[in-house]
Amino acid sequence: MHRNSLQYRLDRFHENTGIDVRKFEHAMAVYLAILIKSKCAQKRFHFRQF
Repeated sequence: MHRNSLQYRLDRFHENTGIDVRKFEHAMAVYLAILIKSKCAQKRFHFRQF
């Protein structure tokens, strides 16, 4: 991905969410939210198998 494309996407994310992932605290919050969401999705998937 080109540097300018990444910059544009980060700017759009900040505009839409108010979260600036260039700041460590904000980046960690987004990272943890993604981890939690993926874990919840995995649990639901496993429950459906049984």
